[in-house]
Amino acid sequence: MYRELLEYKALHHDCNVPKNWAPNPSLARWLSKQRAAKRKGLMAAHKEAKLDAIGVDWNPGCAEWEQMYAELCLYKERHGDCNVPKAWIGNTVGGSLGRWVQRQRLSRRKGLLVEERERQLNLLSFNWDGRQVRA
Repeated sequence: MYRELLEYKALHHDCNVPKNWAPNPSLARWLSKQRAAKRKGLMAAHKEAKLDAIGVDWNPGCAEWEQMYAELCLYKERHGDCNVPKAWIGNTVGGSLGRWVQRQRLSRRKGLLVEERERQLNLLSFNWDGRQVRA
């Protein structure tokens, strides 16, 4: 699987294999297991070093969050608020900005939003209620 990850990186210039990647769906699952092993402290140091050397992102959710946050900043700059309509796609390849905004609200309501992320959103005067969102 490591060799297959090297091939993926040669084609895509990163190691962020999408879930259910059609040419090799098991590669993303394998990579996910490697990340879990590292998080749990179960990965051998030499394996971690090999994966580090090719640039594996151990926490890809952070990069995606930052990308969507940057998109929200652009939205606010253009529209004057963070009231992103549910169906708003935006410019990212990360998916719908509108759905991402909804997930942030839901995560906060459930007490799952990391304090630093909440602070970043508050800096934008983020509308946690969501009831004033334009249609």
